[in-house]
Amino acid sequence: MKIVQSFWSKPMLKSGKEVYMNRLNGGWRNYRYALSAMTYSCLTLRKHYDDVELYTDDFGINLFNDELGLPYTRFHNVFNNLSVDESFWAYGKLFAYSLQEQPFLHVDNDIFIWDKFPTRLELADVAGQNVEWVTPTATDDYTNALDYLRKNVPVCPKIILDSECRQAVNMGVFGGSDIEFIRRYARLAMQSIREATPYLVSADVKNGVFNIIFEQLLLSEMARKESRRMAYMIEDCDSSDFSQYINIETAQFDVKYSHCIGLLKQSDTICEQVEYRLKCDYPEYHTKVLNYLERQGLRYEENETSMKNFNEFSRIYAQMLPYKSKEDVMTKCEFRLKAEYKVEEDGDTYWIVCADERKKLKRWGTFLVFFQDYVTGESVADYIYNKGILGDMEKAKIYESIFFLIIQSMFREKYLELK
Repeated sequence: MKIVQSFWSKPMLKSGKEVYMNRLNGGWRNYRYALSAMTYSCLTLRKHYDDVELYTDDFGINLFNDELGLPYTRFHNVFNNLSVDESFWAYGKLFAYSLQEQPFLHVDNDIFIWDKFPTRLELADVAGQNVEWVTPTATDDYTNALDYLRKNVPVCPKIILDSECRQAVNMGVFGGSDIEFIRRYARLAMQSIREATPYLVSADVKNGVFNIIFEQLLLSEMARKESRRMAYMIEDCDSSDFSQYINIETAQFDVKYSHCIGLLKQSDTICEQVEYRLKCDYPEYHTKVLNYLERQGLRYEENETSMKNFNEFSRIYAQMLPYKSKEDVMTKCEFRLKAEYKVEEDGDTYWIVCADERKKLKRWGTFLVFFQDYVTGESVADYIYNKGILGDMEKAKIYESIFFLIIQSMFREKYLELK
């Protein structure tokens, strides 16, 4: 399977903070985190695939090939003449889709994998990451953007204007073998952006939001209208179960796929996790990133502060690395509270206490009380289920939640230790 990534430098370097959903620094907190993430994304893909290509421009060729030496199997220098406004950051991806001549999967550069993609994706006519259901409040961006287009942009294709706006496709991963359909869709999306631009870029409107209409809603409507069967990386997805795909620590053991969507890139924890893992797994490339930034005269105090905690993360990461699955973590590992911590009970309230900290435990955190001595996650989950502590909650839900508790208590709060 051919894997494709794309990098159009204009949105990353020029998008101002006034652009809604802007891609300044790729959406990451700073340029160092952005480079760490894009490097780590490429390297995790190359670990599992022999053919990973990058579509980019002069800046991208210099950065990723000449400076960082990333192991893409081929670089395509094709984005230099894209004259579209940078608020339409999806245009580069669409252009890359339109150039494909054989089955492919395009993977966003904020995605990391720990295994190959499911066979259903690799063999699909058309593939996407997941269905995005358009619901009140949670996805108002779709309905608000579509309403604005209907009222103000008469050149939009009828298939967009007539949409009932019930669902779209998240295209963190996108591709397939139906090249004729994919290229036709991409060309229509690009044409729609070009024609709509005069009505949008000078208007008092969240112009960045229209990317999800021209890229994601349009694809969904075309696939529905033409009865194209789509395969998804994340099947039967809704907002309640997406956490396992955005939590890097658990994804490594569980779903083997993590997508740092939207505001996650502004999270201290997520940013740290990405850079820590790049340094652990590919130290030579982490050094290349730092050397490049030094040559550019760029320093980021927040990264330097964060890296003071790297050694502790590295120790925990090395301990957990031999365990490859959720089942390994839950059945082969024994955990307990570190010696400096204890759990105190005060009525219905639980506190975790150490010499200089007293923190109230909430929700699943209260079950740290069962980790006073070395114990497996499976035995804790079984005890909770068999004693009916959580009523009629399904055993699988308890098992999953204890797994999350263990991983977060190892990597984030660092309350637990592994035997």
